[in-house]
Amino acid sequence: MVATLSHLTATDIQALDPYAFRAVIGKRVIHPGGRRSTEELFGRADFQPGQRVLDIGCGVGTTATTMARRFAVEVTAADISPLMRERAAANVRSAGVADRVSIEEADITALPYPDGTYIAVDGKKPA
Repeated sequence: MVATLSHLTATDIQALDPYAFRAVIGKRVIHPGGRRSTEELFGRADFQPGQRVLDIGCGVGTTATTMARRFAVEVTAADISPLMRERAAANVRSAGVADRVSIEEADITALPYPDGTYIAVDGKKPA
């Protein structure tokens, strides 16, 4: 596993997908829309303390960490990429929210989570 940018070879860099490359160089918000879209999502979600939230495609865990801190929710943060999960776990530990954020492996095309387990974006449990 690649630990830092200084240890990457040219071959390592070429093998990284664009999102993994951004994570390796320290970019913390790596999704379309950036912080603005995240804040708009938060405004619509109406999170309540203690709710369970699923962050699929969590990347480096920035959004999961923010939700746990700001809204006191429990977050399952999942990503298919081992590199992203490694970075997310480190960021969650560093932020002191490991008791409220778990990092898991999951593929968005085959989610292992039962329907109705997590809240929907509008803050309501799915039907």
